[in-house]
Amino acid sequence: EEFGAELAIAVPTGAGGNIAGAVMAREMGVPLGRITVCTNANDIVHRALSSGELRAGQNVATVSPAMDIQTAYNLERVLYYAADKNAATIATIFKVS
Repeated sequence: EEFGAELAIAVPTGAGGNIAGAVMAREMGVPLGRITVCTNANDIVHRALSSGELRAGQNVATVSPAMDIQTAYNLERVLYYAADKNAATIATIFKVS
């Protein structure tokens, strides 16, 4: 592709850190287009975004142990940018006062 064209990337995720990093890089001016997120059997981020419920499931040992978690502790960061940096919206979603 020509220099300056948007890049489509795929990132692995367990807790959402790689997604958060990609979104922050985009915010800083890196020309990222589509960000595809990859999970394993411990798909807490996928389940949370698909169902709207952030609920831990059974932790399954896989060949990608860095992704074998049930706590999406970076999800707030990703949603913050998705909500146009509206902290009040994120606080409402996570019921934080």
